[in-house]
Amino acid sequence: MERPRDVFANACAQIAARLSDAGFRFAKSGPHATRKSGDFTFKVAFQSSHRNAAGAIVKLWIDGKVFSKKIEAWRKNYPLLDGADYVAGCQVGNLTDQTIFNDWNLADPASRPSAIENATQTVLSVALPYFSQFEDLDGLIAKAQANDIPSMTIDRVVEFLICFANPLAAKNAAANFLERHPNFVSNYSRDFGRYAERGLGYRHASGYAAQLALASHLFGFGDLTKNVPARTLPVSGMHDKQKSDHA
Repeated sequence: MERPRDVFANACAQIAARLSDAGFRFAKSGPHATRKSGDFTFKVAFQSSHRNAAGAIVKLWIDGKVFSKKIEAWRKNYPLLDGADYVAGCQVGNLTDQTIFNDWNLADPASRPSAIENATQTVLSVALPYFSQFEDLDGLIAKAQANDIPSMTIDRVVEFLICFANPLAAKNAAANFLERHPNFVSNYSRDFGRYAERGLGYRHASGYAAQLALASHLFGFGDLTKNVPARTLPVSGMHDKQKSDHA
């Protein structure tokens, strides 16, 4: 009987071998495959279950995530922020507008090759295009101001835009988010007032409304509900024009 850990490890190695053509390097100790591009590191991480049983269940779960040492260094200027070097991403099924939980069972030797091929194609067709957005920085800066980015919550969008573009782009993204999701406006206004009265450290910001309220104070946006409708900034060269007080 094959050991689940061996089945899982072999599957990870096979998928990583296909990713090597796209410049990814495999680390068995992860297990994960990574590729660096500019300020970003793209990671395909493999996970399994502690409930695996030989011949019955050998789970394979895959995450696609983006990291950046630049944003990690920038966040150190703001002790209220967390996240270290994380930028965006989650399990591969959440990297598109249609959220699907992807998992594969590798236990059956007969169906295993097709499961591994399906997992590989999912990474190639979903995770790699997701990563490629970050290699078109101007395009992503424009997109993030006007649209929701899968597996990139609005607090991470705001931080990303301040770090890689400028505060006005981040403010536009925050205001446009509330315009697209008016159900958060009431709680945003409540939390904005509470942070103003009690200070920014009175409680951890949990949920989109509180996160935007905290960001509005922390980055000097003001009350987003009292501003004129936000606009999308032209992107040509904008990420080279950051304000020095937010560098």
